Amino acid sequence: VVAALLSVVFADYYFFSPYRSFGVPTGNDALVITVFLVSAMVISRVSGVHRGTQAKADLLARQLTARAEELQGELEAGQRLTEELEATNEELAATNEQLEAANEYEAQRGHLFTLAASLARAVTPNDVAGIVFREGLAAAGADGGSVGVVVDDPAGERHVTMLHSAGYGEETMAAFQQFPLVPGRPVSDAIISGAPVLIGSLREWEARYPSTYPAVATLGYESFAAVPVMIAGKAVAAISFSFRGPRAFNAGTVAFLETLASVSGQALERARAFDAEHRAHERTSLIVESVTDGFVALDRDMRYTYVNRRAAEMWNRSTDELLGRTPAEVFADVEGIERSPSVVALARVLADRTPAAVEHFSVALRRWIELRAYPSGEGGVVAFFQDITARRRAQDASSFLADASQLLGSSTDYRETLTNLAHAAVPRLGDWCAVDVLRDPGSTQWPPALDRVAVVHQDPAKIALGAELTAAYPTDWTQEGGFPGVIRTGTPFYIPEVTDAMLMAGARDARHLELLRALQFRSIMVVPLTARDRVLGAMTLCMTESGRTYDEADLALAQDLARRAGAAVDAARLLRDAELANAAKTEFLRTISHELRQPINATISFLELWELGVRGPLDDQLRDDLARMQRNQRHLQRLIEDLLSFTRLDAGQLTIGRQAVPMREVLTSLESIMAPQMEAAGLTFEIAACSPDLELVGDQGRVVQIGVNLLTNALRATAAGGRVRIECARDGDATVIVVSDTGVGIPADRLDHIFSPFTQLGRALNAPKEGAGLGLAISRGLAEVMGGSLTATSAVGIGSTFVLRLPAAEQAVTRR
Repeated sequence: VVAALLSVVFADYYFFSPYRSFGVPTGNDALVITVFLVSAMVISRVSGVHRGTQAKADLLARQLTARAEELQGELEAGQRLTEELEATNEELAATNEQLEAANEYEAQRGHLFTLAASLARAVTPNDVAGIVFREGLAAAGADGGSVGVVVDDPAGERHVTMLHSAGYGEETMAAFQQFPLVPGRPVSDAIISGAPVLIGSLREWEARYPSTYPAVATLGYESFAAVPVMIAGKAVAAISFSFRGPRAFNAGTVAFLETLASVSGQALERARAFDAEHRAHERTSLIVESVTDGFVALDRDMRYTYVNRRAAEMWNRSTDELLGRTPAEVFADVEGIERSPSVVALARVLADRTPAAVEHFSVALRRWIELRAYPSGEGGVVAFFQDITARRRAQDASSFLADASQLLGSSTDYRETLTNLAHAAVPRLGDWCAVDVLRDPGSTQWPPALDRVAVVHQDPAKIALGAELTAAYPTDWTQEGGFPGVIRTGTPFYIPEVTDAMLMAGARDARHLELLRALQFRSIMVVPLTARDRVLGAMTLCMTESGRTYDEADLALAQDLARRAGAAVDAARLLRDAELANAAKTEFLRTISHELRQPINATISFLELWELGVRGPLDDQLRDDLARMQRNQRHLQRLIEDLLSFTRLDAGQLTIGRQAVPMREVLTSLESIMAPQMEAAGLTFEIAACSPDLELVGDQGRVVQIGVNLLTNALRATAAGGRVRIECARDGDATVIVVSDTGVGIPADRLDHIFSPFTQLGRALNAPKEGAGLGLAISRGLAEVMGGSLTATSAVGIGSTFVLRLPAAEQAVTRR
């Protein structure tokens, strides 16, 4: 419509007059408009139809083009799908291979896990070899295989010895049971090179190892693998696998075999170390078990980790009761076990890491033990225990008996001695010690009269309880045994362990039982004091609060001690009696000497008056008789003087002067006294010259007396024609006077007796000798009082020599 209207306007403007201008519309114009309108409509319809057809054609073309494009796309998609399918197939194939590899890996890993678990339980190299062979064969899927170890023989050559094998005939297994480690065999090459040897087919077998190819082919195997087992970079064994078909050994398989060999090597090294440790432990255990000492090992928490048989026996407990427990737990019933010297020493070693040693009496064991403890490498401690009871008892007994002997010999007062002995016995021999002595051992009175000379305990309160017990409940002397039995028969009374039942049975009433329990008696010994087959008393020893008990060795020691104490008591009593007798004898000698001295002096005076002629003239015969009487009187006077000197010496009442004495004066006096007698006896009397300055310190008269005694003794012992010699000299801080003779001599067994009072050699009733046998005894006594000594040497048939040593003048020591 618009196009028609525009066309009418255009035609009117250009084709109808007035041209190029718009005029008033006319009917023609309407006709024209209608014609144009119809034409326009027709044209428009035609154009519309054309456009529709064209549009349809275009649409169809587009649809065809799109379809073609779709088809092309589908074609390309089909091509891509084909490619994808091919790729998928390849992926599936690869996946299958991976799955197979994964399954194989999982199977191998499972076998490795099984192998590792089994190897963890293996403790010996043979166990490891067996597990590796069994699990390795299954893991590799092999049809045959072997495990061999390298062995060095004494000649220095190396061999491979098969420990396990399977899948081969007996003949082959016997032939290859052991073979030299030389190149040319796959197993040997794997060990020598330290790398796996892999053979995938028979052709490869023939090419690489032609010498073994026929045997392999005969057995029906085609492929083979040998891997070395390494320890510290050195091949010590090899694992081999045989397969009946060809086999491609990929990297995974090789890695598996190497892993298998590595795990096996670690297990073998561990097993060897364990085996070596086990053998060392067995050797150590054998040594430790064979020793007589107890041996234990404790960890850092002081728990027992090892206890040998001897230690378990010492502690009277089984090993199971000890292992894993501490000493405090094992000995929980022992009070104060944590303060035991052994436990303290073990704790000190754990803390300081330094060795320690201790000896002590173990209350837990009731024995003396010696502990030697050393730190161990695991932070713990090892210790040796030795039962030293026998040794300690022997040492203590020896030491105690030595001390006791010294005590028993220290005083002649046996009461004081026994008291000291009782104090020494506590606590070494017991917690209690009491000593009772019979007043008169020879009396038959019953009950006997006793004196308790000592009661010793370290606790005064216990002594008070003991006194109350003794006062309230005195000894029942009607008993056959116990203390009365010891006094009556001299047989020891011994109770190794006192039980409460014993106390109850022996208690006379409730208070008696209360006192017995309060004293805590654990063990008792009562031993007799004896001497010369007589009972002199008894010693009572008791163990109480210390917890110790007596045994047969203690009883033997107590009896030995009691015998020594009895001997000391007997000796003290004998000495007392002897001293009384000696005092009586001395008093008698002193009295008789004084009584004889007066008439003898009077007789001498009368004889002197006769000699002077007061009573008238004397003829030669009378003068000769008078001289004999005077000699006998002088001899008797000397005897009396000797008796008086001896009694004064023995009583300690002799007066001794102390001054410098010139030796020349002493020798001059001796010469004047003894020279005539020597000449009369037909003896040669020699006086050696001495230094004019030589002096001694003493009593000059007593020195001359000693010299006279010695020279007189020499004169009596020497026959006519013999020689007597006296000499003097300085010897250090002493002045020495030596008197020697050529007389009969003194037998060696009598030399020690010549200085005893009233002793003379060769004295007999049919051959009396002059003197009372006091001269040498008095001479030695005088020498000792003056601070010197008198000794003698002699040889029968040759003569005797007496040596008097007295202090030199400047070396004098003041003496009373």
